[in-house]
Amino acid sequence: MSDLIVPGGRRDTRHRPEESERSRHGFLVVLASLGTLFALVGAADLVLVFIPLAFGNPEWEFGTAATVLNGLPVLSFGAGILLASAIALRSKRLCRWLAVVFFLLAIVVAAVSFLLLTTAPMALNTAQGLARLGIQKAVAKAAAQTFLYLAAFLWLGFLGWKQAPRT
Repeated sequence: MSDLIVPGGRRDTRHRPEESERSRHGFLVVLASLGTLFALVGAADLVLVFIPLAFGNPEWEFGTAATVLNGLPVLSFGAGILLASAIALRSKRLCRWLAVVFFLLAIVVAAVSFLLLTTAPMALNTAQGLARLGIQKAVAKAAAQTFLYLAAFLWLGFLGWKQAPRT
């Protein structure tokens, strides 16, 4: 193996190409591990929002839908880090699997947003004063989150599918 040339024309014998590749791979494995951790913690947090189930109760439906949208950043961050590392590691299976996860998250966002929008009028009709303002803010925030999450999840899904190595 030849030595690497560093600025000034000197040879650097400390870093060999195979060591650099091993360091890069180690970094990506650590990144994938952190992404997995964040994704699992975020997913567990979102699943627990639904316990106990109370479909048919407008207050529970509204609160649960808003909480799901508010809880998506941790899961999204973890899955995004995991996708970035999968692309860099050239893992076709993981890229495709994460693409499907992002498409499913887009469907979840659409369903949760629909649930929130169908229960918001009932919540607004019964609320007064500051409670009404709080519900209006929650609906406005949910609308922005829905648009941004749908755009991001669909884009990441297509990116993950397209970036999967062709082998």
